[in-house]
Amino acid sequence: MDTIEFGSLYFEDGAWPVGSICGSGRFSLGDTELSKEIPWIAANGLLFSAQNICKNIGWKDLEMQNFIVGKKIKIDGLPFKCRIPVISDNCLEDDEWKLLQKAVNSSAKSDLHWGDSQFWAQKKDVAGMKGRALIGGAHANYQVSISSRTKNSRTAFRPVLEPLCTCCVETIRQAGGEDVAAIVPGGIIRGKMVDVSDFDIFLEPNTWTKKIVGMNRWAVKVPDGTLAVSKDAILHFFFA
Repeated sequence: MDTIEFGSLYFEDGAWPVGSICGSGRFSLGDTELSKEIPWIAANGLLFSAQNICKNIGWKDLEMQNFIVGKKIKIDGLPFKCRIPVISDNCLEDDEWKLLQKAVNSSAKSDLHWGDSQFWAQKKDVAGMKGRALIGGAHANYQVSISSRTKNSRTAFRPVLEPLCTCCVETIRQAGGEDVAAIVPGGIIRGKMVDVSDFDIFLEPNTWTKKIVGMNRWAVKVPDGTLAVSKDAILHFFFA
């Protein structure tokens, strides 16, 4: 399963590793800190955290930081809306969590990491306590409505990112040296756009991109030193 690793979880004393038992205080998602990157799965126009990024988080903690309905953030200069997942109160109805399972063709604990703790989610069109839910634990789609005061080592935060201010790559017809970023399966490629064809975007990569491009099957280095990035592989495209 392809994951895209970028961004980190920050508390007041700095970046924390993914999966930490978190303390109290303000927290946020921010720029990538090496060895503390958050893994994301791209599906259905969203970026879904591949695992719970911190435990010992209560609904009230998320609500105070505006992560229930979502808040605008920037990660490495790219804009997103960050929130908890929206689920259905009907076990037979599709929702963001079930559609993620379909997209990756798996609901296995080893793939989606739902077994060691339960993550907070918001039921669509359901208000009050009945709209709060913890997902996971017993099985992938197990859910329970619970008090907003519940907070322990098994209540967790699994964020969803909605990319903002993106551009449809198929509409790009010319290049003029703009700084751009492309989210592709397995990573983010950044640089200056120098050319465009029917099939590829050609970038002059920045230093960070040069370090990862050899590991990314969606970008090929061409003789003039630029990168040819397949349009078909681009999930989200930003003028950065």
